[in-house]
Amino acid sequence: MPTEQPENQGRALETNQTVRLAAKLGIPVLGARLLHRLGITNEGEAHDFLFPSLASLPSPWQMKGMQRAVELILRAYTDNAPITVFGDYDADGICATVLLVTFLKTLNITADWYIPDRLTEGYGLSLAAVTNLITAQKEKKAEHNKPGLVITVDNGITAVDEVRELQRNGFSVLITDHHTPGDQLPAAEAIINPRQPRCDFPCPDLAGVGVVFFLTMALRSALVRDKVWSKEQAPNLKQFLDLVALGTVADSMPLQGTNRILVRAGMEIMATTTRPGIQALLEQAGISRTTGSAHLSSEDIAFKLAPRINAAGRMGRADTAVHLLLANETKKARKAAAELELINAERKAKQDEITQQAESQYKNEAHRQKNMVVLYNRDWHIGVIGIVAARIAELCGLPVIVLADDPEQQGVVKGSGRGMPGTGSLYEEIKKCSDLLLGYGGHSQAIGLKLQKKNIKPLIEKLNTTPETNKIKTKEYRQNIIELDDIDDVVDEDFLSLLCLFEPFGMANPEPVFVCRAVKGVQAVILKDKHVRFAVSVKRARAYCEAIAFNQAQQYEALASKLVDIFFRVKKHSFRGQERVQLVVEKITISD
Repeated sequence: MPTEQPENQGRALETNQTVRLAAKLGIPVLGARLLHRLGITNEGEAHDFLFPSLASLPSPWQMKGMQRAVELILRAYTDNAPITVFGDYDADGICATVLLVTFLKTLNITADWYIPDRLTEGYGLSLAAVTNLITAQKEKKAEHNKPGLVITVDNGITAVDEVRELQRNGFSVLITDHHTPGDQLPAAEAIINPRQPRCDFPCPDLAGVGVVFFLTMALRSALVRDKVWSKEQAPNLKQFLDLVALGTVADSMPLQGTNRILVRAGMEIMATTTRPGIQALLEQAGISRTTGSAHLSSEDIAFKLAPRINAAGRMGRADTAVHLLLANETKKARKAAAELELINAERKAKQDEITQQAESQYKNEAHRQKNMVVLYNRDWHIGVIGIVAARIAELCGLPVIVLADDPEQQGVVKGSGRGMPGTGSLYEEIKKCSDLLLGYGGHSQAIGLKLQKKNIKPLIEKLNTTPETNKIKTKEYRQNIIELDDIDDVVDEDFLSLLCLFEPFGMANPEPVFVCRAVKGVQAVILKDKHVRFAVSVKRARAYCEAIAFNQAQQYEALASKLVDIFFRVKKHSFRGQERVQLVVEKITISD
């Protein structure tokens, strides 16, 4: 087994490698250091990372089940059989639903869509949702000779009984999903999921909308092959990448490899999109657009756009978000976006109320929940407990599961769990407790579960009897902190131009946080009684750079009288039509 290098030896090795890489690429050494921290150490890898190309996307036919999936849809197309797209109620599932419905429309297929009500039907292809879907289809049966094809998007991989019930009622089922499969796969007519056993697709971490995008790639290819479309007539799939970027970032998928290609291209499309729903969403979020570009980042998607889409599903009104993104007129899109804004305000109020209660409960439980935090209140709104779990996880630095009573089943509770960057797999930890659960599913750092109320205490005990392995101690987390000798390196124009090429930031490609020590802050002022703005010296330019520390007004005295260490991100800030560099300070500590 390889041994860990002494710290000084490791730094020397990194310095030698980064200097050589910087020289070969013709970039600042600091840029090469950032690449090295991501495990990128040669020219080819660096070029692929900095300049991701759609031409580098893998073939959709590499995904297990793709051939059969395409055959099912083409058979429905040929037979004029009805197609229902069954989506999830989160941003990923909604984007996947809109993408597939819109693509099928180019084939003159008017596909129905169905998003379950989170509050009454629960997650995914539940028996309650299947019953309602079957009933709705029977009412339309006079229009068709058979029930047709159900295509799940972003769900269905664990729906063994539900798929069987659909088939018993005459439906064919195509599952498209990206969640971790259970021990038994549903007996669907076709399954495409890069996480299913013996699937050789090179990117297992696609979002649900990413899986659907590759399905449309395969369909387009097959239809050109079969001469239904000529190459000139076939739709340009780039038009859908705004939806792919939105769903992928919203679902916190790793922004490496294939996902990085899709999201980078999708953000470029989103910046100039003509999709009325995205335009209206950007307006409501206060994100400005200029000719040929937009002030848009992955952070905007994650914290401004995605929460608005997710709010609809959380409050049991996911159809509003679907109508927004399907809108083909500006007036309709703006009306849906305004309605979504009201729903989001309602979500925020409910979330803030529950977060306060959950924080108080955590403080009382912290002494006995040192590995995994589990919080429960029978009256908490199940639509917002996932985001509350994320907030408490940030507070305590541990994975958190938040539980509330299932409004549809007495004696049963539902929960959402969120991990933290650099922790182990929350999904694997929950899997070890499957004997206590009625059901579970999700990703490494985001899970959903259901259990009987009587099993809450045994679950807490089981999750907290294993060694404390979940605290943030990993190399991946530490790698995000970049030590600087002085501020000059990060405000250099060549470096700032290079830093833009590191976007999109997100899971597996975190935005770098720089540390500069023994800094003298000047011109410090307190803003709105809670923020502090100050300036730091840029020696080479013989000038000062503005810094802003949100919610850190308590550091004013230290800035005014002492040398401090500042941990910050670098942003281009637009003010009165002029762009300037701004340091967004995350932490201030007094220097040793």
